[in-house]
Amino acid sequence: MRVVSPGKYIAAIIPALQKFLMFQVKSVSRAGDGEIRYGPIPGASTLASGTIYPDPLNQWTLESSGVVGLEDLGGNKSDYIFYISKDRPDKLYKYTMHVYPEILKHVIFYPENQVQSMFQNTSFNPIDDIGTFSGEIEVLQVPNCKVGFQTFNPTNMTLYTMITLNYVEYTVDVVKDESKASQAIFNGSVVPEVLPIYVNSDYFQRDVLNRVYDGAVFDTSMLENVFFKEEVTKSEPFLLNVYGETDGTNTTGTFNLQSDAFSGTVAAITIPKGAKAKIWDVEVDGEPCTVAIEVVRGTTTTTVKTVTLASPGNLTKEYRSRPLVINSSQSDTTPTTIALAWQQVTAAKSTVSVDMEISY
Repeated sequence: MRVVSPGKYIAAIIPALQKFLMFQVKSVSRAGDGEIRYGPIPGASTLASGTIYPDPLNQWTLESSGVVGLEDLGGNKSDYIFYISKDRPDKLYKYTMHVYPEILKHVIFYPENQVQSMFQNTSFNPIDDIGTFSGEIEVLQVPNCKVGFQTFNPTNMTLYTMITLNYVEYTVDVVKDESKASQAIFNGSVVPEVLPIYVNSDYFQRDVLNRVYDGAVFDTSMLENVFFKEEVTKSEPFLLNVYGETDGTNTTGTFNLQSDAFSGTVAAITIPKGAKAKIWDVEVDGEPCTVAIEVVRGTTTTTVKTVTLASPGNLTKEYRSRPLVINSSQSDTTPTTIALAWQQVTAAKSTVSVDMEISY
């Protein structure tokens, strides 16, 4: 996480208005000292397949209750960790939130109840392919403004969720003089940060810009020579180990797959639209068994690889240098799925384990 040193300036850019706020950093209370394990998404330790959480009309927030060490952050008495009172224009938080697993899709509401787009000033919901983020997002938090999120699980699995946080707490002076802002820009002392506000709201204009900052905003044309370092979002692959067992009574069948990443079992793994899967290794253990990796697109099933354990024991096939890559369908109605099928001469107990990753 980028940390701005005392004496330097932060230009908080508001894309929807083509304006920016400017702050001079007086002190840094916490310089991004490392990740904090926050816990699951509030109210959603698991997220069911195809679910928008909490629902299409509401958002979840980073609640402070029950989070040891964060419940009274910076004197905060609200139910939201990074909330700053409207009476504290001298405070800012910059935080990084990483939501696991990374295959989940999110939209941000800034302020709360105002959905923000990341593409051409259009409002999206988390089901959309554009305007969403996965994995990590960095947020600059201003006073009198709660931030909310909606999350969509595009897979066919009931996924366990987890959030980690990293944050910086600034004490700042609000720059209201345009000549001082110009001088700071000329001296190269300004670090630009983008507020995720692509659709303006009456609340932000009235209760943040006017009530907190007395309308002290400047035109972004002043920043045309300032170097921008893009640090908005980061997405990483969703690493997934799945395993299953033959039923011991049939010589052919499809494995019911389990994982530490989701609850229950699934007969196949759905690759969300726009994503791809990479299979890194397949392990077969127990009695003789042939395992087939089957890719299903609509009504068409294709076997992309088979692994045969010819005698009792263990066999691992690795594809580290050249993983098996399976691309998703571009249709919402006919998704691509990966299933594991078995075939045996004599029905017996065998297990399979597959390491894969799914990423956008």
